[in-house]
Amino acid sequence: PTLAYEDGPGGVFGMTFSSDDEAQKLTVYAGDRLYVPATKNAVFEARVAITGTFSADDRVVIGLAAARNATLDNNASHSWFKIEGANNNILVETDDGTTDNDDNDTTKDWTSGTYYVYRIDLSDLSNVRFFVDDVQCQPETMDLSQLTATSYLQPYIEMQKDAGAVTHKVQIDYIRVTYDR
Repeated sequence: PTLAYEDGPGGVFGMTFSSDDEAQKLTVYAGDRLYVPATKNAVFEARVAITGTFSADDRVVIGLAAARNATLDNNASHSWFKIEGANNNILVETDDGTTDNDDNDTTKDWTSGTYYVYRIDLSDLSNVRFFVDDVQCQPETMDLSQLTATSYLQPYIEMQKDAGAVTHKVQIDYIRVTYDR
């Protein structure tokens, strides 16, 4: 697998699985330096393209998270988009250590090789808002209200495969996180 800047106009950062039939995990994150204060109106945004045909063994998450955990659903606190399985659904998830809300279908689907802007607005932790290409898309209220002034997160994009010779790719054009000081 490779993590590398890709040549070309504008440049992007790429994560690509190798063709080895084995479990692989590639992550772009802040090295567990948790610096985004969840209670300070944080907004995460990333422009990302995913290439490949997914199966139940493949997944990508895009958003904010606490310290990295190789088992994504065991991450202590997170708010992210999740792409998993063969149906091309874009899902959303939140977890604040008390309320764990997984695998909510946004009714939006992704297309291989197409860039989308994924945005998560934490300005109201009792109603976290998710947007794809500026269209709000969470199917229900997503609650992170148990996060406190000492809850810090980091930008987090991870792709995983459990097995298979697939060579999926994630291309990251940019990641932007803003919050009040």
